[in-house]
Amino acid sequence: MNKNIGFRRSIYRSWLDAAAMLATETDDSAQLRAQLDPVVAARIDGKESQRMALDILVKIWGTSRETNFPLRQEALKLWQISKSEDEHLWLHYGMILAQYPFFRLSVTTIGRMSQYTDTITSKDLKSRLSAELGQLGSLDRAAERVIFSSHHGVKHSGRNRRSCNFGCYRRHC
Repeated sequence: MNKNIGFRRSIYRSWLDAAAMLATETDDSAQLRAQLDPVVAARIDGKESQRMALDILVKIWGTSRETNFPLRQEALKLWQISKSEDEHLWLHYGMILAQYPFFRLSVTTIGRMSQYTDTITSKDLKSRLSAELGQLGSLDRAAERVIFSSHHGVKHSGRNRRSCNFGCYRRHC
């Protein structure tokens, strides 16, 4: 597995929704980035933090050399005909999983761990990821961002976000 984590910002559901909606209107990543800029800037300060968030959003829903065009086109087609927020959520997850191997590894690890325990803490997740990837300097923060992005505005129940004992991380749900 590529040890380049790439998932360097927490991502909000509203940003993903905006990115997908705007991506239905343009295949131009520069235009997508420009239209998402005020959406991201309304939530976070700092040009570098905004740039990192935009990079992630454009990689997920925009076009680049790495884009799987048939997958993107199908996801955008489904986005337009889907009426349910849950369907939109699954499209976001699918696109993130396709673009970010670290996100995919993290949620796979959470899934495996949830077979044996009802509660998974961020410390547990980081420990497993470190065992798999080695101690990478950005791994701890990236794992926190995956947890945040998986829950905040997506499946957040208001409980402690450092403990994944809610939503899709609860066994038997």
